[in-house]
Amino acid sequence: MAKVLVLADNQPIADEFIQLLNQDGHSVVRKLAEDVDHIVSFSIPVDEKIEAIMVIPPSSDLIGKKCTIVVHDLVKYGMEEWSDLPFQEWFDSKCQHPPVHDSFNYWLSWRDTLSALIGVIFSKDPLPKKLDICGRRGMTISETFEEFKTLYHRTMRVLDSGMDAQDLEKKASVSFPIIGRSSRPNLNPLHESLLAAGRDDGWRPAYGIGVILMEWLAGKLEAQEGVL
Repeated sequence: MAKVLVLADNQPIADEFIQLLNQDGHSVVRKLAEDVDHIVSFSIPVDEKIEAIMVIPPSSDLIGKKCTIVVHDLVKYGMEEWSDLPFQEWFDSKCQHPPVHDSFNYWLSWRDTLSALIGVIFSKDPLPKKLDICGRRGMTISETFEEFKTLYHRTMRVLDSGMDAQDLEKKASVSFPIIGRSSRPNLNPLHESLLAAGRDDGWRPAYGIGVILMEWLAGKLEAQEGVL
């Protein structure tokens, strides 16, 4: 198993990454040593001479000598600043204020993010200098709001009144038109890197928008004392 140096500063995604490494039997260290197999930094500057993989949000200009991995539209409670998530504002307003601006995103589960990172970092093939990670399908901010509002109100009903048959039913997500890919980050290098690493499907995110948003809501509620 590999010895991995992980550099991070209060990044929940890094904590999950370390936990996954430990589960897989890898050794995680916090200081540079000669026998380290991989160096992964989550937005922590690293000496440009060190062969590091840098994992950053789109707003960062840090560069990893070995590879720079830009994670777009990442959704995880506690990481709102990483992708400038609107969900806290929607939650606080009880979904009373729909977005007034036009934008769209390729929302990405933190679980799919970790899966991609593990596949890329332990690939035996050389990595490209830059990889972009995001979801495959785009949603407008208005579509995202409607999905969030549905899940929010359903969750509040469960908490306020107790779960009933209606709330237990699996409701289908609202059907939205597929958005063109013109502004989507280039996923081809990621897809090819995962294929080379032995992932038969390449980049194929497993978690849809419903699960992504529900996990954010669960994280928010869990953080509120006495709610869950």
